[in-house]
Amino acid sequence: MSTLGFTLSRHEVILRQPFVTSLRSVDRYPVISYTISDESEIRGVGECVATPVIIGDSLGQIEQDLKGRISPALANVSELEEGLAILATLEIAPSSKAAADMALHSYFAARLNLTLCSQLGSRAVRIKTDVTIPIASFNELDLIVQDRIDQGFSSLKVKLRAVALSENIAIMQKIKALIGPQVSLRVDPNQAWEFQYAKEFLIALNELDISIDYLEQPVGRDRINDLARLSALDLAPIMADESLFSMSDLEMIIESKACTWINVKILKSGGIAPARAIANVALASGLNVSIGSMMEGAQGVRAAAILASVIAPNLTHDLDAAWWHEDCAIEYSGGELEL
Repeated sequence: MSTLGFTLSRHEVILRQPFVTSLRSVDRYPVISYTISDESEIRGVGECVATPVIIGDSLGQIEQDLKGRISPALANVSELEEGLAILATLEIAPSSKAAADMALHSYFAARLNLTLCSQLGSRAVRIKTDVTIPIASFNELDLIVQDRIDQGFSSLKVKLRAVALSENIAIMQKIKALIGPQVSLRVDPNQAWEFQYAKEFLIALNELDISIDYLEQPVGRDRINDLARLSALDLAPIMADESLFSMSDLEMIIESKACTWINVKILKSGGIAPARAIANVALASGLNVSIGSMMEGAQGVRAAAILASVIAPNLTHDLDAAWWHEDCAIEYSGGELEL
């Protein structure tokens, strides 16, 4: 086999409206594309973004990883498993690994004249997703929620922050009043709360008969014990997101009985292969697995959606990132996205 070639590029994604959480507010961001090709013009593309507030990486670091560490290491790879094994040994940002992992998967799929769906064993054509209700003013909620309902979404992920408890409860009451029984709610404070606040929030929801699919990562990523204490209250299902990057993180979560849901993301895990391994172990341990994505490019969202269709095809996952793109390259319809 001839030596592989590697190309790096950037493109900017512009959002239809600002995506606001307790961690950040973005209206556009650069996406790094990483292409593997050979002399026969067979190619595979992977993508990633920098998310300093979550992963702690940067665009410069990712590009340095891909150019200086990953490309030389993969130059003579002849099989997918060989390339994945090499990636696993490199101590670099998981987002850098993820871009290379996606490129390897799509390149070796193309060599076999396969799609990524068929390579990963997916037979699905569509997958269900929730859609985010960003942090917004109270008066904006009517239009935001109605927009999502009109587009057929049946699961809303509500972003909340650390404000007076009464304000967040009022937001939940208003959203609940705007939706019908066919629409479910999920809540994600993105690590903004302390244990006591999260406990009081869940108690208040129960008193108001507002049910949620889960409360996602309400406390800091290192507060596994607090997640476990919240789970033990049995007030609502608890999800780990930022607390879960690696298999060792998952083992700690399982051992401490920290949650009943986990959110697996390719960029956090370092690629499709490690994300799939984490998801499979979690499922075998009795956890519910949602596949999610960062605010990233369409290629990364599609890879996550395909993985979701393999791991848990009947669940509603967290794959709305590309829906936010002004020029959306993925079709969303009726609360589902096309693979």
